[in-house]
Amino acid sequence: GQSNGVGNAYVPQAPEWGINQDSIYQYWITQASTVESSNWVPLSDVDNYFSVELSFGLSTQNNRGPIGVIKVAQNSTNLHEDWNPDGGNLYNTFISKTTRYLDQLEDMGYIWNIKGMLWLQCEGDAAELGPASSYKNNLLNFRDAIKNRFGLEKLPFAYYQAHIDLDRPYTDNIRHQQFLASLEPDMHMINMD
Repeated sequence: GQSNGVGNAYVPQAPEWGINQDSIYQYWITQASTVESSNWVPLSDVDNYFSVELSFGLSTQNNRGPIGVIKVAQNSTNLHEDWNPDGGNLYNTFISKTTRYLDQLEDMGYIWNIKGMLWLQCEGDAAELGPASSYKNNLLNFRDAIKNRFGLEKLPFAYYQAHIDLDRPYTDNIRHQQFLASLEPDMHMINMD
């Protein structure tokens, strides 16, 4: 996703998160510059910045077996162009990074199984009427392209709804589109109001 996915939460002297060491993490994030882990590392903040990956890791650490979190995020992006499966540069980056990270898991002796996706992005599409009005279709197209690329029958897809006070001209349009997407199978909207 975009900036919320990159992790604009800054915690100086980040605490010990208490995450089970079976939770591992691979990331590619871009703020002012790009930062990428060279291999799988224990799940933690990156230079004291983090997003939902830490709370997700904490909430799932009692699952059976180890979990891996792949994070691909960049500030100031939109779904209709940047993350578009039909040629969007960040969609292509997401697919190539995820494929490489999954290959690394196999090289480490793991058998991976994608269980779901967390998506934090929408503000960039709330700035114009066209992208805001087609957000549901674009989001489902994005999800379906990922399912097809990785041969998944199901992909539970959790995403946050734009906050009601988001200062964009088409916030109401995008919130409505996000609600409509939540009516589709395996789509889970998280209300941020």
